[in-house]
Amino acid sequence: MIPNTRALLLLSSLIGVPLAMAGALHANETSARSPVSQADEQFIHKAAAGGIAEVEMAKLAANRTASPQVKQFAERMIVDHGMANQKLEKLAAGRGTTISTTLDAEHQTKLEELAKESGSAFDWQYMKAQVAGHEKMQALLEDEAKATKDPSLKRFAQETLPTVEAHHRMAEDVQKNIAAAQASAQ
Repeated sequence: MIPNTRALLLLSSLIGVPLAMAGALHANETSARSPVSQADEQFIHKAAAGGIAEVEMAKLAANRTASPQVKQFAERMIVDHGMANQKLEKLAAGRGTTISTTLDAEHQTKLEELAKESGSAFDWQYMKAQVAGHEKMQALLEDEAKATKDPSLKRFAQETLPTVEAHHRMAEDVQKNIAAAQASAQ
């Protein structure tokens, strides 16, 4: 009888370990997809809309500007905000939230208005929008970093904030240089 008991124990351990592992994996998967709070969902959608707008406006600026400084800034926005958008999309998907990959109505209107400009007026309007947009995104990230109880969203906000702050400073500097160039041309 003892050999049969050993065989049963061995068999149950061989079956039990994979079942326990599958259960643990399912528990982790379920917790990763736990419902997102309404405030966090709003943050995700606002941050995504702002990030998509940054990339689309930057693509327009990179193709439209004659200023090397504006072009360099725009190219950096495409890269940095593109990476942040990808991270945010993964975070959203992990919470069962889908985000739009196209411009919302507000940002579409801003892009269309910007597209009507040319020359130094375009550069000025683009940089003005960048200063305002980065101020808005900075406040959004600061609020999320303080308020969320979701550790992954908190980390995203805290890690993204320094980049957005640097972008804001760069945008202000480029805007000042454009203003100085326009003043000296008059």
